[in-house]
Amino acid sequence: MLSDEEFTQNYIKINRERLRKRYEMIIDGLKEVGIECLKGNAGLFCWMNLSPLLEEPTKENELALWKSMLHEVKLNISPGSSCHCSEPGWFRVCFANMSEQTLEVALRRIHDFMDKRECMRTIGMMNYFSSH
Repeated sequence: MLSDEEFTQNYIKINRERLRKRYEMIIDGLKEVGIECLKGNAGLFCWMNLSPLLEEPTKENELALWKSMLHEVKLNISPGSSCHCSEPGWFRVCFANMSEQTLEVALRRIHDFMDKRECMRTIGMMNYFSSH
């Protein structure tokens, strides 16, 4: 199959287009809820910055957030510490193995999680001000 040059060239072209489209989908979807991503040049994953969700920038808090994402959001994204990232709060998200439909579901779950976090933060601030 790979010796068929026409097939191989077409396969590579289609695969690049799919990866580019999924990359754009995930980057745009994360930006909609204020999640910063590192600019990628090519690849199968992206880095998203969830450090604003950490109470303190520690590996322990990063792992606690990862567990929340795993159990509440039902997404297994890689905490940066598992990839030797030096700054807590970065997560590696692989998008290459997802269909567009699966990626849409994942983004919807992330949006819901971020909305819930924002709501909890707002309620916490309201409770703080009402008690002082």
